[in-house]
Amino acid sequence: MQSQSATVVAPAGPPQPPPGHPARHAGRLVGWLAAAWVGPLLAYPAALAGPLPLLLLGLTAGLLRGGRTLLDRLVLAGALLAGATCAAGLLFSAWPWGLHPVPVAGTALTGLLGIAAATGRRPRLPRPVAADLPPVGAALLAAVAMAWPYLRAGDLAGRLAYAMTGEDNSRHLATVEGIRAVGGYLFTDPQAAARIAPEGMVWYPQGFHLTAALLDTFLRSSTAPAGPADALDHYLGWSVGAWGLLVLAVTWAAHRLAGPQLDPPRTLALTGAVTAACLGSELARFVVYGYPGESLGLAATVLLVAVTCRPVARTGTQVAVVGALCVTVGFAYLMFLPVVAALVAAWLVRDRRRLRHRPRLLVAVALVAAVLTPLPAVAGLLRTDQVDNVATGGGVFPRYDAFLAFAGLVGGGLIAGRRLPVWRRYAAALAAAGVFAAGFLLYFRALGTDPRYYYGKTLHLLLAVLLVGAGALALLPPPGRTVPDSLGGGEAGRRAEGRRAGARWAVAVAVLPV
Repeated sequence: MQSQSATVVAPAGPPQPPPGHPARHAGRLVGWLAAAWVGPLLAYPAALAGPLPLLLLGLTAGLLRGGRTLLDRLVLAGALLAGATCAAGLLFSAWPWGLHPVPVAGTALTGLLGIAAATGRRPRLPRPVAADLPPVGAALLAAVAMAWPYLRAGDLAGRLAYAMTGEDNSRHLATVEGIRAVGGYLFTDPQAAARIAPEGMVWYPQGFHLTAALLDTFLRSSTAPAGPADALDHYLGWSVGAWGLLVLAVTWAAHRLAGPQLDPPRTLALTGAVTAACLGSELARFVVYGYPGESLGLAATVLLVAVTCRPVARTGTQVAVVGALCVTVGFAYLMFLPVVAALVAAWLVRDRRRLRHRPRLLVAVALVAAVLTPLPAVAGLLRTDQVDNVATGGGVFPRYDAFLAFAGLVGGGLIAGRRLPVWRRYAAALAAAGVFAAGFLLYFRALGTDPRYYYGKTLHLLLAVLLVGAGALALLPPPGRTVPDSLGGGEAGRRAEGRRAGARWAVAVAVLPV
C-alpha cells in the first residue's frame, strides 16, 4: 500500500505591497507638490490668482471629516482658515515676499498636501442639501441690502459721502491699504506704518484688515498700490462681505443649536426671523459706521458659541476649530475675549473625558492659542492707552425693554428645553454674555457717567448670542398644550407647528432693539 505524502501549506503572511508601490506614492506626492507651486506661478501673471482662496477653502473642507452637510464643512473650514490667516500674518510680516499670492498660496497648498499625506485623507465633500440654502440665501440677501446704497450712489462722490457717515471707515480703509503696502501687520513695522496709516491704527487689532488686504491682493493679482477709487470700492466690498459672514454665522449657529427641532417650515421661519433681526437692529449699522473688525470678531464668537454648545463629532476637528476661532477673535476684535475665555473654559470642563483621547493635539493647540490669542491685546496695552479708551466716546442709551422682551421669549424656550444638554450649554453662554454687558454697565455707573461707546459693543455681542438662541422658541408649546407636538401629528401637524413657530419668531423680531 502506497503511502500518500501530506503537503503542508505555510500560513500566508501579511499582504505585501506590489513592487514599486512606495515609489509611485512618492511620485504622486512630488507631482502634487509641483502642482501646488506651478499653479500659483501660472495663475498670478495671467491675473487669475483670485480663485485660489476658494480652492484653498474647498481643499480644506475636503480634508475635514466633521460636519453633516456641505455648508457645515465649509463653515468649519472657513473658521480654520480665518484663524490660520491671522496667525500666518506674522509669517507674512517677517518673510521677504509679504502678501504676494505665489508664496502664500504655494505654502498653504503645501501645508494641505502635508496634512493629506500624514492622515491618508483625500479631499471629499458631502453633497449639498436643501437645508444649506436658507443660511446662504440669508447672507447673500443681507449683503446685497448693505451694498445697495453704495450701488445706487452712482459715482465716487456718492459712495464716499455715504461711507464717511461713520468716520471709522476712513481709518480702516487706510489700515487695509497700509498692510498691503507694508506686506504684513502694521505693528511689525511701526515706522513704515506711521507714514501710511493713522497712528492709532498701528496697534489696533488687524485680523480683518490683513485678511482683506490678502484677499484683495489675490483678487487683483497684484501687490501694487491701488488707486483711490478702486481702493475705496474694494474696501467697501470686503466690509460688506464681513457683515454677510456675520449674518451667515448667526443663522448657521441658530440652525445648529436648534438641530432636530427644525423641519423645513421652521427652518425657513427661523432663517427669516434671524435675517430680519440682523437687518432691523443695531447690527445693520456695522457697514455704514465702519465696524468691519467687529463684524469678523463677532462672527467668530458666534461660531464659538455654536461649536461649544453643540460640539463637532470629530474631536480633532473640534479642538482645531475652537483654537482657530480664539485666535481670530484675538486678532479681529479682542474686546470679546473675556466671553471667549468663559466659553472655552466651560467647554474644556464639560468635555474633559472626550478630550483625554487626544492629549497631544489638545496641548499643542492650547499652547499655540494661548500665545497667539492675547498677542494683539498685550502689544496694544504695552504700547498704547487702550484701557483709557474704554471710557471714551459718546453715550449709549439702548432700549432695555426690547432686550428684556426678546430675552424673555428666548428664556421661555430655554425653560421648555431645559432637559436638553445643548440648551443648558447655551444658557451658560448667554449668561456669560449678559454678565459681560452688566459688568461694563456697572463700571460706568461706578465712574459716575453714562454708559459709553464700548458698552454698546457688549450689547452687540449680547444681541448676537440672543439671536443664536432664537431656535429655542421652537420648543415653546402652543396655547393649550404642555409639550411641543413637533414629533407627532403628521405632515399637517408639522406645517401647523411651523406656522406657530414662525409667529413666535415674528413676535421676537418685532420687539428687537433698533
